[in-house]
Amino acid sequence: MTRASLAAASTLMLTALLAACGGGGGGGGSTPPVTGGGGGSTPTTPPTGSPTSTPTSPAPPTPSPGASGALTLNGSPLTNAMVAFTCGCTGDAGKIQTDGSGNYTINAVTGAPSVLYSGKTYVPSGHNLLVVGYAAAPSKTQAWTMLFLGNTPSHNLTLSNTDVAATAAALYVYYEASLINNNDKTFDWFNFNQIIAFAQHLRQGSLDSTEQKFLTDITNAQTNGQTLFPVGASWSNVISADGTNGAISADIQAVAKDTNDSTLPTPCPGIGQCSGAPTP
Repeated sequence: MTRASLAAASTLMLTALLAACGGGGGGGGSTPPVTGGGGGSTPTTPPTGSPTSTPTSPAPPTPSPGASGALTLNGSPLTNAMVAFTCGCTGDAGKIQTDGSGNYTINAVTGAPSVLYSGKTYVPSGHNLLVVGYAAAPSKTQAWTMLFLGNTPSHNLTLSNTDVAATAAALYVYYEASLINNNDKTFDWFNFNQIIAFAQHLRQGSLDSTEQKFLTDITNAQTNGQTLFPVGASWSNVISADGTNGAISADIQAVAKDTNDSTLPTPCPGIGQCSGAPTP
């Protein structure tokens, strides 16, 4: 073989080798796929504008039932005084104190020390509460009022203040509840809106003689340091063995019998079954 034929044969062999390896110099072969270090497929980027969920804030808790108020006696705050509150449901009451301004607070969740049972707690189970503040000894008189305890404080109602009209309305309901022919003497037998109307009526004047005497006897008793209880109660006897006030009892009976007053609180058909009553 001549040198020229040998060179030609080498060229043909080199050309065939390059073709078998996919072509030389980038000559038209496909680029192999790029793989990651673990041999998996390349991750894709999520499309923009995808909806995302926004966490919602929890609803604020409902305020616990409870009430605050202030007691006055003869126009002055009843300061640092013992206060009894009761729904009339069980014959028991809770006892708390007013502060230096005559203010008090009732916590209807934790309750207060029981009047009747040492070491026990009294929690009111009704909505209509009687509140009685006791003047310091040797005085025997009290400041009376009532309040409607709602399931939340925004539903609470009061008789506005502890004037003689509020005291008269509270005394009237307290006495009338004692006459109900039922073991449960709860004040929830009465419509609190009607109790409010009665107190407002007593403030407006234009009273008949029995109502006027009722208010006069209350004022005299408070001025002279006498008890206001028309009838006794287990819890009141424990707090102060001051007995009862016969004049106040007679006044309430006369008002119930002789007064043509549409605002007089009367028992409802059943406990908590009062038409037009406040929303708990």
